[in-house]
Amino acid sequence: MKLGIKAGIKYRLKSPLKHLTDLLRNSDRASSVHVLLASDLSQYTSEQQFAPLLRHAAELRDEYDIRLTHLYVHDLARLPSLALRAFDVVLIKYSFLQEQHAVVRDIKTIRSRLRPDARMIYFDGDDDVCIQWPEVVNQVDLYVKKHVFADPDEYGRPRVGKSNLTEYVSSVHGISFEDDPIPSIQAIPEHLMGKIELGWNIGLDDKIVDLFEESPDATRDPITTREVDVCSRAFCSEDLWIYPFRHPIVEALNRLSPQFNVLTPAARVPQQTYFQEMLNSKICVSPLGFGELCWRDFEAVLCGCVLVKPSVAHIKTKPNIFTEHETYEPIRWDLSDLGDVVTALLEDPERMEQMRQLALARMSDYYGNRQVIHDFIWLLERGRVRVPRIEENTGKDRKYADR
Repeated sequence: MKLGIKAGIKYRLKSPLKHLTDLLRNSDRASSVHVLLASDLSQYTSEQQFAPLLRHAAELRDEYDIRLTHLYVHDLARLPSLALRAFDVVLIKYSFLQEQHAVVRDIKTIRSRLRPDARMIYFDGDDDVCIQWPEVVNQVDLYVKKHVFADPDEYGRPRVGKSNLTEYVSSVHGISFEDDPIPSIQAIPEHLMGKIELGWNIGLDDKIVDLFEESPDATRDPITTREVDVCSRAFCSEDLWIYPFRHPIVEALNRLSPQFNVLTPAARVPQQTYFQEMLNSKICVSPLGFGELCWRDFEAVLCGCVLVKPSVAHIKTKPNIFTEHETYEPIRWDLSDLGDVVTALLEDPERMEQMRQLALARMSDYYGNRQVIHDFIWLLERGRVRVPRIEENTGKDRKYADR
């Protein structure tokens, strides 16, 4: 669901009235679970956290009697109390560009108009693993991230800049965030850490799912048939704080060019040209950026490349294509071992073949088993929303995956 200015206007003008009419006509309090998705429609990548739910809305309704309504968050004040009190749970999200006090104020206002037993779950669509607003965690029943620290104690640390990534470039490369819109973030109090829960990552964004559904199996031909040994589009402007994560990749790979066929273009190209580069490459090096993960990680796997990227062993995420030395090959954050890692892989085509096949199988399994539906129902129950167990609705679906 690609949301922009026109979509925002549509939601403002049409959705509240349409929602109220449909809700009052179709509501069945005895069986239905009514879920409101409320967002500020500000940042596309953030909004995409709701994309899998909207994609599976019909299945959620027909198989589990879970009914979704997606509204512009600032329109909720215009809805009659009767409409808001019909919801069992509100999933709410804001862009990181908002102010904490304004977000907390809105959450308190919305919550005061819900039924006392209704739940509120915050969906954090930010790229990074950290949490910008501790007070928001305090105000909601559950706080869902695209990926979380494997060690929850990491949330108990304040950070320079917005995340552990900004803190790293600050400490290692001396980059200052004093004049940044988010110069630092606070620690999450220990008593709130139990509210932080893992959702799903950008591997379920529309553009990645579309690539999965539209592309043929890119691993059906042996990896040795590909002409480019290693590719990476890591170019970025020197004035961006992510520059230390990007530029050394280009330098390290170009040093391999006498031995291997290396592709490190800087010019922007159409999307299909970009995909063709990866479809013809054995290895794709995907750097860190504003967060640990990016679309390129999943695009590389779907294009049949072996994924090489700085280690993300410190996070948990779903779909999980990030098992070190099995589905991707990790490198150090300072990129000092990149040349050696790439060389070792290229000298072992059998291992490369196994890695890319397993990574693609992991993604296919998550999509094919509709695991996001299971994960969503698990999150609802984790937030103390009563929904029927999957096995009560259909015998063909597997039970909840272990968390």
